[in-house]
Amino acid sequence: MQDKHTATRYRNSFHAITTILKSDGISGLYRGWVAGLATYGPYCGVYFLLYESFKKRAAQMLQRTDIGFNAQLSCAAVAAAISAAVTTPLDVVKTRIQVQSASEQGAYKNISHAVMQMVRTEGLVVFTKGMQARILWMSPSVAITMAACMQIDRFTDR
Repeated sequence: MQDKHTATRYRNSFHAITTILKSDGISGLYRGWVAGLATYGPYCGVYFLLYESFKKRAAQMLQRTDIGFNAQLSCAAVAAAISAAVTTPLDVVKTRIQVQSASEQGAYKNISHAVMQMVRTEGLVVFTKGMQARILWMSPSVAITMAACMQIDRFTDR
């Protein structure tokens, strides 16, 4: 991943991998792995809790057991948007850890160090950076994926 904080511009995935390996070694490829788990675990938990709750509520409102494609799409989109918003602070920390190079001055040592540095230098507002873009990216992509999976599942059950 690249942002305005990185000096290197990668031409493609292969160039990124070889550049990271040369500068940071194999550990550079796994930078942010723990932070990634700390981001996507809660995202998935919140998402599926909301998605199932919304589907149940939609079924009650429609007085049907099969809520249909449009309702599935809507439930998935709203659940993804809320989950993306709620976990944005975790994603900001993960991304900052991932894009730093090992040789960077003041590099983050771990998640808590990154959080403290970010609050000290940028304030709490830093944890909302990119929230709108994250919602706009995740909501439709997850909604389409989940609705498609539900439709495939529906047809394979027959």
